[in-house]
Amino acid sequence: MHRFFPVRKVRTDLHPDPAAIRPLSTPSTPSAFSRAVSCFWTHGRVLLWASLLLPIAPDALTAHSVHPAFDPAPADSTRLNAPEPSPAASPASLDTVQAYLQRAIAQFPNPTPSAIDYAQAALSMSQKLGDPLMESRSNMILAVSYYFKDFHSISNDYYRAALESPALPADSKDRANIHSNMGINYEFLGQYDLALASYRTSIEIDRRLGDERSIGATLINQALIYKAVSDLPRMRESLFEARAILEPLADTLNLALIDQNMSLYHAEIGNMDSLRWYAARAEAVYEQQGFTVGLMEVYSNQLHHFTVVQPDASAARRMVRRLRELDPEMRDGVMYSMLKLGEARLALLDGDVETAKAALQIG
Repeated sequence: MHRFFPVRKVRTDLHPDPAAIRPLSTPSTPSAFSRAVSCFWTHGRVLLWASLLLPIAPDALTAHSVHPAFDPAPADSTRLNAPEPSPAASPASLDTVQAYLQRAIAQFPNPTPSAIDYAQAALSMSQKLGDPLMESRSNMILAVSYYFKDFHSISNDYYRAALESPALPADSKDRANIHSNMGINYEFLGQYDLALASYRTSIEIDRRLGDERSIGATLINQALIYKAVSDLPRMRESLFEARAILEPLADTLNLALIDQNMSLYHAEIGNMDSLRWYAARAEAVYEQQGFTVGLMEVYSNQLHHFTVVQPDASAARRMVRRLRELDPEMRDGVMYSMLKLGEARLALLDGDVETAKAALQIG
């Protein structure tokens, strides 16, 4: 089965207080107290886009497979055989907690076992110091770390612990982000009702905060839940609502994410002309922004459509050529498997069984 690539946004902003909120998609100027890191993560059929903001001094972190991921028990995955010495040997201090979180976040979106060790050490140290704010943020970093490791139930356990912190105001940016990210985890686990409830809570908080950009991002994620449950009218409605919010903000990349997902909507209803139109709009923005992963996803989805849904050998060849041009070595395993499957299907369209077998390494 082909795995499509809808787009979600994962939020990991960490803000000291609501007054320090910065738009999720707006680049921040690095300073002595914060840094913004944009990172792209492809997992299965998902692109996750995160803007990370982490304070490093006391005065100063969306869209998934519909199949539940296997989550080991927390006891089996806490340390994951970290290759570095235990960070817990360092003396407890707020500066050390912040340094550990910096080390953990620096490894996103590919956290190693040592990243989880550092975040766990930060959590233990912040508890000993009696600092509820840093304890909450340590829980958030652990949640994001386990999310990137595909341990979605464990990730939500840490998010729930973060929500219990008295340091987080009822209407805070951190709470809105946590609920949004929990929704993504619930989608991975196939718990769609809980995902929708989490997204709605996030949107309610963002509305009270007046954060229109984040509302738009969460609506994109919400639309993909409706796709997963085959509620296409609501999928379209959510994407249109997101566009109405984000267009006045001139949020070009988020609007391209909507276009990419609208192409999937039109694929579901069999409207190939609209599929091409929306995919072309997303492609143009990704080209302009130099967003290679987004381009690869657009081309992979179209390669599937032009070899399976609406066979078009010429269009399929263009998709193969563009994918090869973007990443000749195809470093991404999922994307590489999609390319080889598409090449095999294209060969079958041409009646070339031997080339199809070679693409799939058969015989």
